[in-house]
Amino acid sequence: MLRFKNIWLLIGLLQVGAVVYLSLARIEVEGPDLKCIDKLFHIIAYTSLMLWFGLCRLPQKTFLIVGFWLIILGVILELIQGTIAYRSMSSIDILANSIGITLGWLLAKTPVVSTLVYLENIFWRNN
Repeated sequence: MLRFKNIWLLIGLLQVGAVVYLSLARIEVEGPDLKCIDKLFHIIAYTSLMLWFGLCRLPQKTFLIVGFWLIILGVILELIQGTIAYRSMSSIDILANSIGITLGWLLAKTPVVSTLVYLENIFWRNN
């Protein structure tokens, strides 16, 4: 049982906000073409989001609903990017987001899901 579940959920929502911002902000990167690395960033971002909400020990149905809404968020952000001059829409990004969500869901089925409980027990032990 998580003692600070609401705080962990708030941190998750802040992470969602960061993904929204980074998806719509003008970010200039110099160097070689980073198309493949961009897809990896999408996978990492959405894996992290989905896994975080798994770490928050949401009920299974709620966790699946979160995954559904993360997919919708990814689609909406891509559609918005298609309307912004300095961004472009990519169906491959939507696929990468969905792969990340699936990976996060799978990771949440492993013992790693107990990470926040473990940390709470270390730092906020009841004596």
